[in-house]
Amino acid sequence: MEAALCDGSSSKRFLTSVDAEECHSIDEQMVPFTGQGGLKQYIKSKPKKWGYKIWVRSDRLAGKNYKIYFDNLFTTLELLTELKKKKIYAVGTLRKNRLCGADEVLICDKGMRTRGSATYATNKDNITIVKWNDNNLVYTASTFVGMQPTSVVQRWDKKAKKHVDVIRPRAIEVYNKHMGGVDLTDFLISCYRHSLKHKRWYLRLFFCLVNVTIVDGWLIHRWEHGDSVDLLEFRSSVAQALITQGWTKSNQRKGRPSSSYVHPLSLTNIRTRVPDEIRYNLDAGHWPEKSAMKFASRCVVPTCPSKTRYLCTMCKKALCPECFGAYHTK
Repeated sequence: MEAALCDGSSSKRFLTSVDAEECHSIDEQMVPFTGQGGLKQYIKSKPKKWGYKIWVRSDRLAGKNYKIYFDNLFTTLELLTELKKKKIYAVGTLRKNRLCGADEVLICDKGMRTRGSATYATNKDNITIVKWNDNNLVYTASTFVGMQPTSVVQRWDKKAKKHVDVIRPRAIEVYNKHMGGVDLTDFLISCYRHSLKHKRWYLRLFFCLVNVTIVDGWLIHRWEHGDSVDLLEFRSSVAQALITQGWTKSNQRKGRPSSSYVHPLSLTNIRTRVPDEIRYNLDAGHWPEKSAMKFASRCVVPTCPSKTRYLCTMCKKALCPECFGAYHTK
């Protein structure tokens, strides 16, 4: 993904920006597209039913023992055996026609009509199949987790019209906890999906990769800094940083910048927060300039009580000459 968006050095930085983690979920993701295209698919269970299907890996929880979570499209006992040989553990939902004889050991369907009832079987390769009755019968297969320890979850009972306690096997609990990473990524992308309509299918895929990269960067930023910056503010900061980077590379010159150049920030409201990538970039071209405003403005430095007619040509903020250096220094 990152190789399509960045140069070689940027790709290496992207891969080394966060350590590989213990738990990985694999699922399909739909890139919405209703135009003409031979690779377009229809999946009725998805919110966006028409589009291009791509496979996505998502992970969380730091550690060294890799564990993979996937749905019944992938899960077979043969696959779990091969992964275990490579010291990769896995758990996934299992289709009934892939039990490989385990149904002869498990309790039959008629004996599991009670909600929360469960049964399990383990083969010679230490793969455990768990059969659980929630609203429907669910099968899971795993090489590292099984029936115990069980837990209690709340489920809605339509007949009683209230929540009831249901016993849940450990394999189901672990699967539900770690399998939602791709769905969460889809949700975060859909929050601020761009509204441009493209007839070219490859542009949809390109912008999907851009959106995934921004979401990944936002999550890494929150993990590293622990702040509560929201996704919209982070996207705006990335856009402003890219605009400024392009401007500084092509417009750097000695002396004061030309007054004929209109910087992108000059069209925004003067009260708009300046992104840190611009405010603290010493190469961006910060210069004090006396404004033509009729009245002086309050200096933006909180500790300064003065009013001034000077603005920063880059940030478009009112700044006293004495406060100019402090404002642009962390």
